[in-house]
Amino acid sequence: MFQRAKFYWVFASLDYFGLGNTPTHEEVRKEITRFIELFRLVTEPQTKTIQGLWAELFLITESKDPVALVRCWHCIPEDKFDFNNGEERIEVKSSSSSLRIHNFSLEQLYSPTDTVTIIASVFVKPASTGKSIADLANEIADRLSSRIELIEKIQFQIALTLGKAISDSTKLTFDFQFAKDSLRFYKAEDIPKISVNNVPSLVTDVRFKSDLTDLNSIAPNEISGTRGLFASV
Repeated sequence: MFQRAKFYWVFASLDYFGLGNTPTHEEVRKEITRFIELFRLVTEPQTKTIQGLWAELFLITESKDPVALVRCWHCIPEDKFDFNNGEERIEVKSSSSSLRIHNFSLEQLYSPTDTVTIIASVFVKPASTGKSIADLANEIADRLSSRIELIEKIQFQIALTLGKAISDSTKLTFDFQFAKDSLRFYKAEDIPKISVNNVPSLVTDVRFKSDLTDLNSIAPNEISGTRGLFASV
């Protein structure tokens, strides 16, 4: 009973059982399998902070085209970017302080040939009157309408990311307007970073912090005038 209550907000608010009035045996089997997998995930260790996941969901909530963003959201677990359609990548970074200082991996700031990466930077501040991960997930689900496969993807990504911490996420709310006012976008090539020429050949998984405070952000028309993934934010 406790496990069900802990995760009820995901199941109930996102219309968990999308079977209709006369489901087939195969449809019922798939839903039960999915239900079991969700409960397995919420017993696993947490893979990202609640703040980090909230920032990603915030970007989807604020986007012009949430369908396009959700489709490109963590398509494979090994991906180094939060949103990736192959040619365009978006990495979301959040800060709980007043400083726009973020953690990066070297791979996130050196885009492969024929690809472009932008960094979405946002301030995430706890607020008693703010919105929780559940609130954002519900708003996104409403905008996704009847696209059940994308709603299921949100459910699984939340469960996969938070694991055992999923119950804690329902208690934490963050200032949505403050995040909205602070949202900025930057070109990956403009972010201060270590030169790949200075990394020894046998050194991998290089990570560091960069301060974006004095960098020029991308103007809104530079993003809205593009196509594909970037045009959807």
